[in-house]
Amino acid sequence: MQNSRPRCYSNGQARAPALHFQGGCKIFHLVAPAAAGGRAGRPVRLRFANLDQIMLLKSYQLEYCRPPNPGATHLRAFARLEVDIAEILPHLNTVLRGHLYMREPPSLTIKYQAKLITFHPQEIAINIVKDQTEAEDILAWLQGVINDTWARRETITPSFEVPPKPHLLEILKLLPRTNCRACGQPTCLVFATRLSAGEATPEDCPRLPAESQVRLQGYLGQFQSFTPA
Repeated sequence: MQNSRPRCYSNGQARAPALHFQGGCKIFHLVAPAAAGGRAGRPVRLRFANLDQIMLLKSYQLEYCRPPNPGATHLRAFARLEVDIAEILPHLNTVLRGHLYMREPPSLTIKYQAKLITFHPQEIAINIVKDQTEAEDILAWLQGVINDTWARRETITPSFEVPPKPHLLEILKLLPRTNCRACGQPTCLVFATRLSAGEATPEDCPRLPAESQVRLQGYLGQFQSFTPA
């Protein structure tokens, strides 16, 4: 999601607006453009909503650990949150089309770029990150999603369910079932599992007849996975 940034113009030149905080409110001081042949207008003050109403998560503490597997090269990341986000989890489930939602204790898990990201009331856990930079980028994006959802929560219908998942057997019926390994997987069952998880596409099976490929694409197309804008 791109943040809209106000711009102001004076004498035809763009410049960034001054930003001040007064009483918990965000105030932009903008200079109105000059009228033709006249002087620039006086500064215009635009008062926005109280920050507490539009920003739920202001900060978090990011921690890392290595998985117990000695050969693992990736990290696990944990963001310790300053606030309790349990109230917004059903709304995030609607926005992010969650993979797994639990009412008690409240938690929401989403699939994102072959990762599992789990939201707890005061923690966000990411099961795989390659380094600190990737973790920081993902958490910055998630912070924006949380705050945007919080600001729009009255217009978002909360969801306590998750979308249906593709059935493994239905996928397997449409595959050659020869375990030829042309797709790079040891068996057709493993390939079907990757298709179900959104980690592979029908085109990744070179031995799949065109008719079966169309049918498989149509079946999988019923199940939408979350893709960030």
